[in-house]
Amino acid sequence: MELYNFFTIPKEDKADLEARMPELQELCICVNLVEHKGRHSIIGQLYGEDTNVGDIDLLVILRDINFVWFDATCPTINNLPKP
Repeated sequence: MELYNFFTIPKEDKADLEARMPELQELCICVNLVEHKGRHSIIGQLYGEDTNVGDIDLLVILRDINFVWFDATCPTINNLPKP
């Protein structure tokens, strides 16, 4: 089990991000929808099962939204591959 920090790339479509929040809130330790200069992003923390390529749950929930993650023990930013 690994702790992941993640954030979506800011976008103007707030409704699209809001639609993901219920699923993320069930899985995450902490998750917030934040606004900065009229753009929105989701930031959060999650314990993940897959320590090689990031958490599979994030890949499913945020499947068509660009996001990045880094794990707590190896804090380098990683891009999740899109299928």
